[in-house]
Amino acid sequence: MRYPTREEILELSPEDRLRLIDDLWDTLEGEADALPVSEEHKRILDDRLEALRRDPESCSDWEEAKRRILGD
Repeated sequence: MRYPTREEILELSPEDRLRLIDDLWDTLEGEADALPVSEEHKRILDDRLEALRRDPESCSDWEEAKRRILGD
């Protein structure tokens, strides 16, 4: 397999580069367990999980968070 060079990628429009990123990201679906997670990120996730366990009411579910982010 030949990967495109940086120069070839930079020849793409910004919109096409974003589409490429999106397409690549989608290929990782179902492979999350194979991706490396740094110890720092694991610590952050553990801290957030512990905060949720201590005070579940202080956290938002995904639907509420999405509404706030999207402004709906």
